[in-house]
Amino acid sequence: IKQKYVKYITSLYLGVSFNNEKKEVPVIKEEMPIEVYIYNSHQYEKYADTLNNPYNINYDVLFASYILQEYLENYNVSSIVENNKLSSYVDSKKHLYEKIENYKDLKLFIDLHRDAGTHDLTTHYYDNKNYAKTLFVVGFNHDNYERNKSNMKIINEYMEQEVPGISRGILEKSSFNANGIYNQDVNEYVLLIEVGGENNYIEEVNNTLKVLAKCIYKFLRESV
Repeated sequence: IKQKYVKYITSLYLGVSFNNEKKEVPVIKEEMPIEVYIYNSHQYEKYADTLNNPYNINYDVLFASYILQEYLENYNVSSIVENNKLSSYVDSKKHLYEKIENYKDLKLFIDLHRDAGTHDLTTHYYDNKNYAKTLFVVGFNHDNYERNKSNMKIINEYMEQEVPGISRGILEKSSFNANGIYNQDVNEYVLLIEVGGENNYIEEVNNTLKVLAKCIYKFLRESV
């Protein structure tokens, strides 16, 4: 249901018109390979509700994943969103291995989350728009740490070039007081990205996802 209505809802209430947006990539490939896998280890993470919600949709990180998928399509980047129920890194790890096995063209794996905190902490105002701030999280208790961090740094810099101040940077975590791995041991291109927080509205998240999609496209074409 979420996938079926996400384009309609975002077009109607967020002012997004995916089909009419000018694509920056002129050549459309037939049978494009699936390059990006988007999933949510904590699917229960929700955003703040909005008055424009007549269908009582849960504006959560899974909903945000479908919005990101739509924006990636504008750059002819094909992706798949995990809609099986996930609630932990153990759950998502199983699906990671499954997707790697079944989709040989995958280049990037995005674990999309949202943070907690005040609206001021997770929101950035720029050029008359509110953006949900991004935060990249990398664990360093695994062999892929350096490459994971390097990949996040590139995308983070792209984000800052597009909207200065949109990112809260890269947060490194060890197993001493946190997870320390985040399934990033599975592949060098597993990125954990927090978009906004519990007090952000889907409109703010949408603005950021549009920027993130462009930066992912640049990363795939220039750095992978």
